[in-house]
Amino acid sequence: MMLGERLFPLIEQHHEVGEQAGKITGMLLDMDTPELLHLVESPDALRQKVVEAINVLAQHGMAHAISE
Repeated sequence: MMLGERLFPLIEQHHEVGEQAGKITGMLLDMDTPELLHLVESPDALRQKVVEAINVLAQHGMAHAISE
């Protein structure tokens, strides 16, 4: 839960995320704790995961696909 509270504002900063910040945060919270800590500390790694999550949502019609 604490990691989610740290990740959400970081994810929300990405302009492509729009209203999906909560959903993307939830998707990423399925990852292992060491991986999540790496995302909190590495903006580039977080951006890559956010792009992946948005593209997964796009495949389900819930977002627009973006490129890295």
